[in-house]
Amino acid sequence: MLGVVSPEQRFHLHCFKGDMEVLRIFLNSFPNTYVGYTHNVDDMTEDAAVALRLVPSDRLPIETDAPYFGGPHH
Repeated sequence: MLGVVSPEQRFHLHCFKGDMEVLRIFLNSFPNTYVGYTHNVDDMTEDAAVALRLVPSDRLPIETDAPYFGGPHH
């Protein structure tokens, strides 16, 4: 997308489960990237959890896909 899409384009990475490298590329290339996570953050890989910690809090929208996401599974 680099060179084709404006760096100011807003992105929403819906239900993101990617790793640090993917997240870093988006945040560095497109600063208006928002990153949404599902309620299943307890089953993330360690690398995905580290990536979540890198997301600025003002770039974390609340995913509201109810009723498509069920409640917590314990």
